[in-house]
Amino acid sequence: MDAYVSPRRESVADHLAVARSRWRPNYPAWPEAAISPAFVEDLIREGIINGPKPVQKREGRGKGRRFEPRDYRELLEVIRVKLSGVKHRSGWIVHLWLRGHEYPIEVVRRALIDEVHATIDIAMRDFAPTRRFTEPFGVKFDRRVRRAGDENDVTWDFLEPLVAKMIRPNAITEITPNVGRMVDDLASISGIEADLLKSALTETLEAVKGGPNPSRQSCATLQQMFAPTPVGQLIKLMLTADPGAIQKAEAGIHGLIDDGAGRSGMVDAIRNAPEATLRRVRHLWVAIRSGSLEKLLLEGGRACPVELRTAFEAIQVCNRQQRLTNRSNPAMSAYIFGTYVSQW
Repeated sequence: MDAYVSPRRESVADHLAVARSRWRPNYPAWPEAAISPAFVEDLIREGIINGPKPVQKREGRGKGRRFEPRDYRELLEVIRVKLSGVKHRSGWIVHLWLRGHEYPIEVVRRALIDEVHATIDIAMRDFAPTRRFTEPFGVKFDRRVRRAGDENDVTWDFLEPLVAKMIRPNAITEITPNVGRMVDDLASISGIEADLLKSALTETLEAVKGGPNPSRQSCATLQQMFAPTPVGQLIKLMLTADPGAIQKAEAGIHGLIDDGAGRSGMVDAIRNAPEATLRRVRHLWVAIRSGSLEKLLLEGGRACPVELRTAFEAIQVCNRQQRLTNRSNPAMSAYIFGTYVSQW
């Protein structure tokens, strides 16, 4: 790290020099052309980062002007996420607010909505670039998604109902997952008879499409299938705490990205959330990103009854994956935050 002596009156150029001296070797190369004093002045003028504050001189007349330690860190964060692909200033506002910088809450709300819209546009670009659905959902999913990868990958069959719920809920009756392939895959890993699985999956898909609820036998088959897995234990734990948890989770993803009429459930959740909710979710986001929540889950898993430990392990895995995503892909921060708000 280069030595740097701060003057009594720090200019923006001085501020940038300090930030550069603290640039970590594992970061991308310092972008000489893209990061200039004029760029920093724009950030200060638009209120994205703080400018220097008057300070009392140790000697002499008048006052000095200094940037605070947090100001250096926030400038470095803006530069880092800019180089990571977050090009919009709304993204920089979201990024810094999630790390404690305070803005008027309506500025934060607008920035969150802008960033979520941008992420949704990217997600929809390949599936329905014009947002027009002139063919059945199952046909479009097959052509745009399934055939784009491995057509025999059973993962797409399991994901199709979820995708439909998120981006075209009123077309849920048009989904066409391959039940036979799903049955073969589940039978090979669960040891349950194929006929029982086929009946359970068929009835579940019909229920998802708005038909009658699965029979008790089908519910028992599904419970048997998931019981040995962390997911099964997690579902059991959720239902024990709140019998309506599954219905609430389903409502949370209904039209989450696009309801089929140009609205996003996630955007509506952010737009309508009280300030207190946004701040509570920020606390949760910080706990996940910092790893403190993972430590609490680890301690809770050790202290809880043996039969619930697999559920805690499943929650830990989900938490770890979200933390890694937040760190490695800053562009997804607003979208991940929006999913928390929509489920709150």
